[in-house]
Parts: sequence; structure tokens; C-alpha cells
Amino acid sequence: MSGTKVRLIQRGEEHPYVIQVTTPGWNGCDHAFDGTLNRTMPADLRSISECLKESGVKYCSPFKPYEEGVMIFNADSTTEFVLRDISDFQAALKALVRTGWLSPDLPPLQAIQ
Repeated sequence: MSGTKVRLIQRGEEHPYVIQVTTPGWNGCDHAFDGTLNRTMPADLRSISECLKESGVKYCSPFKPYEEGVMIFNADSTTEFVLRDISDFQAALKALVRTGWLSPDLPPLQAIQ
């Protein structure tokens, strides 16, 4: 886990459950535009994505919620997974703690929101 950081954030009332992954030195939006995303995606980010998929966590496009499996690549080296609801959020927390991406000593849900 080479500098990769995982945070739980909120993007307004419409998207209260978001996992933000920072991968220093890698800008996913550049690679998405030039078609090199699959070749250049850091192993940590790929591992987090697979962990969520294997745990049945549904993440989607914030603009088209019916499109599943969409990661949001930002210009600041962050990638966001917008979760559909509290059940996906809870499943994601368990999976990320189990695989070591998050500490089990999380603040109460009220502090996350």
C-alpha cells in the first residue's frame, strides 16, 4: 500500500456514501481520456475495486445511477466510488476493514456524515 489513502466522504444529500481513494502520482482522468486506464491503473486501486466487487458492493455513476461499476476519476489524483445506499456502505466498510484499507476504529456514522 504505497501511499494510497482511503477516506469516507459525502457529496451532498444525493450522494451521502462515497469512498475516495487517493493514489499519489497517478491521475486517472488523464488515462481515461487517452485510453490507457487498464494498463496504468495502480495495483492498490485495482485491489480496492476488486475487493468491493467481490463483496457485492454496488457503486455507480452519480449522473446515471443505473450504470453500475463506474469509478469517478478526478484531476487531483483521487478516484471516487459512489455507493447506492447504506447497505452498500456497510458492506464496503466491512470489506475495506477486512482487507486492511480502513482501520476498524472508525468514528460513529454521525461523524462520517
